[in-house]
This record gives sequence, C-alpha cells and structure tokens, in this order.
Amino acid sequence: MKLDGPITHFDHVYDTDENPYFFAHTLDKVYLYDTTTSAFDKDITGSTNFTGDYDNYWFSTMFKDKYIFTNGVDLVKYYGLTGPIVQNLTGTSLYVPKIILQFAARILMYNITESGDSIPLRTRWCAAGDEEDWSGSGSGASDLDGTLNSSAITTAKRLGDGVIIYGSESMVLQTYRGEYTQPFAFTNIINGLGCPAPRGVINYGNAHYFIGPDNVYKYSGGRQFDPIGDKIKDELFDLMDPAYVSRSFLCRTFNDDLLYLFYQSSSSDYPGNFFLYNISDKTWTKGEISATGFGHYLKEDADTWATVEGTWATITDRWNSRTRESEYPITLFGDEHGVIHNVSTVVYTQYGEKVNSFADTKTFVRKDGYHREITDWMEFNFRAKGTEVTVQYSTDNGNTWQEGETYTLTTDWVMYRLDLETYAETINFRFTGLEYWEIDNSSVGFIPSTDRSI
Repeated sequence: MKLDGPITHFDHVYDTDENPYFFAHTLDKVYLYDTTTSAFDKDITGSTNFTGDYDNYWFSTMFKDKYIFTNGVDLVKYYGLTGPIVQNLTGTSLYVPKIILQFAARILMYNITESGDSIPLRTRWCAAGDEEDWSGSGSGASDLDGTLNSSAITTAKRLGDGVIIYGSESMVLQTYRGEYTQPFAFTNIINGLGCPAPRGVINYGNAHYFIGPDNVYKYSGGRQFDPIGDKIKDELFDLMDPAYVSRSFLCRTFNDDLLYLFYQSSSSDYPGNFFLYNISDKTWTKGEISATGFGHYLKEDADTWATVEGTWATITDRWNSRTRESEYPITLFGDEHGVIHNVSTVVYTQYGEKVNSFADTKTFVRKDGYHREITDWMEFNFRAKGTEVTVQYSTDNGNTWQEGETYTLTTDWVMYRLDLETYAETINFRFTGLEYWEIDNSSVGFIPSTDRSI
C-alpha cells in the first residue's frame, strides 16, 4: 500500500519482552506495521497531523516500552505500544528538540527550541530512568558554546561508550561520568571538520561514516579521521545541489559491507542519486534511485517453497542465501510518492527496473615535462565479461561524453577494441551497462601529434 506522502523515516524496535514493532513516518503521519496484514495500515497519528516539511527530519528511540520521536517542530511524542494513537511526552511541553537519542539510562535532546526560543547549541537530558522528569534531580542541560565550534548541533550519534555530537565544522565527545547531578562531560575532539547533514552519519562496525563539507570520512574515535571519498569527492560535490547539502544521507546494508550516500542534485526535488561504497574493497560505484528516507527491518519468517516469489529462471540468488532466512535485516527505502521499496543486494533491479551502472577510467594524458601535449588518440582496448556494456569517451575531463560502441559480452574474459580518432590533450573512457559486467586490463593506443600532420 502507498502511504500519504514522502516517507522520510523507518524504525524497527523491540519492547522489554523482545516483541518487535515497526514504524514508518511521512511528513505528517506515523504508521505502525501490522503483521497480520503485512502492511503499514495502522495510522497512529491521531486527529492532528504533524506540521514538519522535508527539511524537518525525524529522530526516534525506544525507552521503557515507549517509542519516543521528534521532528524538530512539533512537541515530542511517544507511542505506548498498546495504542491506539501517539501522545505528547509528559514533561517536555517546553522543549522541541531536533535530535533525540537514548544514552546512560536517559533520553537526551539536542539543538532545542525552549519556550519558543531557538538554542541550537544546547543539549538536555531527563532524570535517570524517568523519561517524564525533565526538572528534577539528575536532569539538566549544557550549552556547548565554546566547546562545539559551530553555529548549531546538526546531529548526534552513539559511538562506543559515548556520543559524538556533530556541528558543521566541529565534533564533541559526550561521555558519562557516573555522577548523578552532573552526569555528562563534553570534550572538543575535532575542529575544522563536521557533518552538515542531520542524517549524514551512520554507525557501522564500531566506527562512524559521515558526510563532511568536502569529502566522506570514517571516524573510529580519538582525534583522527580517515577520508574515504577521495575518488568521488570532486564529482559528488559538483553534482550535489549546494542549497540542499543537508538533505544528503547515509544508509548501510547488512552483511555485505555496502554504504549508500544519497544526495540531491539541482535538477531534482528530492535525493535521487547515490554513490555506493563497498567498505571491504574500498571501491565506489554510483546510480540513480529516488529515496526520501530509509530504514531496516528484520525478516520475520524464512522463505519456503510455497512463499518464495519467482521461478527457477528468474531467481538470481542462492536458495540457501541468508536473505531468505528469518531475522535477516532488510534495507528499505521510501520515496516521495509514499511507496516503500525493498532494496535487494543480490539482484540487478530496483523498483522493478534495471539500474544503469557505470565506471570511469582514469584520465589518460601525454606530457612533455610539465606541459600536456595534443595527442591523436586512436584506440581503446579492454578485457571484459558479462552480458553487455557500452563504452563512451570524453576529451573535456568528463563534462561531455561522445557516443561510442555497445559490446555483447560472454561469460569468458575476452579482449575488445574501440576504434576512434580524436585530437585532445586528455581522454577518459566510461563503461555503462544495465546488466552484469566486469572490466579489467585496459589500455589506450595513440600517435603523438608531432608524428603526423593534423
């Protein structure tokens, strides 16, 4: 079924008895998944819709059998798991946080509007074990002016025994000190680098991966960080609409070490493009999928001969694949039309349509000392296998691409050649394909321009 608008958030949580609950959020409603109908057909919003827009992002957490959530503009709400609808969280009527999470037996708020006044560097916490007590002993607040060297807290995420608080240009570590009245310490750990996107941080393998202002980074603690996006950063920030950097987000898949980075281009109204990072082999690919939000869901029941969809001819994964087992974590994307999509990492389609993937070569250039030379580029040789691939070339560093040739491949490695004749200082080649293909062992043939008249 379609929900009422752009789907921007999912959360799959458990109560204290380990019963699962699965929520989906649109801009103005929240839905609960019904296991009897296998659909999000329980609208638990109540009589008053939420008022946020696409730039008001949902954050949620589970605390003592209450599903607590905020969108940064409406009062903090909770769902008590027995229903029937969401309620205001007692004790929070003065506070509207942009971010919430659970840490040290408390609910924590970040970047808060208090009594109508915006306090973007404030964090606040409830009394230990009591999500409704925000003024008694053990509750409190701290302003990070002078500690977080940014104008606002953009996001916060658990890491190890602490919380990393991100600004656009700084990072702060929040740790639990064990003192009842002053439970937290805040330490500046990094200046000059932060995350400008509220959904731009993902926790994966005891590390944070995050979108920075000029690259994509991995942070594992301490005061060091590792750039991982050197191969795509120029293209990423050239394609990304600078007015909507905050709409970018990261999403992980489970068990296959893949990380999606979605961004919005200047030609779209929502994030519709992604770069995909393979954490294991440190490679990037890219593609196009419209996605306004994401989440994960643990598969309830294993597939059987009776329930599996498709035929022997159409099923592309192994019958004993973990994706068919119960408790397998499924990655979901929601789109601007209210449609939920199951993202499979073992087939070559998304939304029922094939995804056009591509890879670019390095820039080929001849130099005389420090000076580039005009070259007569004659041929491009490459070895490939798969189904089909198209080769194009560019002589302006990838700004425009010339039509090349389409090659029908085989299951064996075969050498292929693209014949061309073009004069330029540099040349790049691009492979594109809708099916499975692999490329290696490429080379370019040329004649120096001084060896013939032009």
